[in-house]
Amino acid sequence: MKNEPKILTPEEIAKIQNERTLSDAELINGGAGYTPSLHNDGTRFDLENKQIRELEKEMGESKQESPSIKLPKNPEVIKKLKNKLEEYKKRLEKIKNSEDYNNEYNSPEEAFKKTADVYYKIKILEEVLTYGEVKTYEFLSRFKKRDEQFNIEAFENACGVIKDYCDTGGANNIKGSLSDLSDNVK
Repeated sequence: MKNEPKILTPEEIAKIQNERTLSDAELINGGAGYTPSLHNDGTRFDLENKQIRELEKEMGESKQESPSIKLPKNPEVIKKLKNKLEEYKKRLEKIKNSEDYNNEYNSPEEAFKKTADVYYKIKILEEVLTYGEVKTYEFLSRFKKRDEQFNIEAFENACGVIKDYCDTGGANNIKGSLSDLSDNVK
């Protein structure tokens, strides 16, 4: 039974928590800190860019290149990507005009959460169509610096969807592909 998870003793758990607390304290002294989040317990631990680079260097990951999304060379696919961009823009407008979105009880965080996925798909696709390539780590960094709110799950999903559209025409996307593109917003 090699694959069974090891059950930690209370002493081992306490030791791990102490080590984590000391590590967090060291990072906080260097500029990191807890910030509000819509996920988990309502907070997340954010590191300074300098700290991230130092940790990457320590872990030997500094040489890892940012995954990129590249514009295909096929003019027909590029045309379909442009149509997809317009579809996303219509979808975003439809969400923003919906009663659910404009509900007076929605907080700004809830409203953002409803649009994040489509918003990121629009921004990534605009970047790919304009510059021919998006380096996802650098693009992520720009978003986090510029936008007050950020949803990593929606961003990662948007990157995966747009990359699949560029690489395969959407063959791996569950909800659609470039071949079944329509002007109707569902």
